[in-house]
Amino acid sequence: MNPILTPQSGTPGVYAISLQTPHWRSISLAAALKPRLTWIKSKLISCDPSIGSTPMTHYHVWFSFKQDIPEQQGLEAVAAFLTRLCTESRAVDFHLAKNNGQPPRSKLPPYHAAIRFADAAALGSAIKRQAQEGIHDGLHGQMLEVIDQFHVEVFSGITIPEPGEFRGS
Repeated sequence: MNPILTPQSGTPGVYAISLQTPHWRSISLAAALKPRLTWIKSKLISCDPSIGSTPMTHYHVWFSFKQDIPEQQGLEAVAAFLTRLCTESRAVDFHLAKNNGQPPRSKLPPYHAAIRFADAAALGSAIKRQAQEGIHDGLHGQMLEVIDQFHVEVFSGITIPEPGEFRGS
């Protein structure tokens, strides 16, 4: 299954991702999380909307494409691999973004992928499984073929305190 990336008019580097499968749907974070987080109004593409506000592990990759790779082709390769991670329940969801800053103002590569995993064990399992399948094989290998530089950081989610939880005692 390949995602369909559609450029959004008026916003360079922003794409809508469409998938034609009943396992994926665009959902409101407020609908998926506990009522105390209803102030969150953003949307995300999620494989498992039943996951609530449990802190997750966030895998961030900043990357660039090889000079001869058109943006659309590169993004399709990245999105195809990340889509597979979600449809196989290795990851919870992902987001792709383009850096609005240019050097020297920004030191980061132009593209960013944020991938959420249920926890550190789920991330470790996904990495181990990819190593067993072959780092340079399949959709991961196709993605690596279009990538020039990349930088990875892993973050652990934090629990958002209840409103008023830290008011004076």
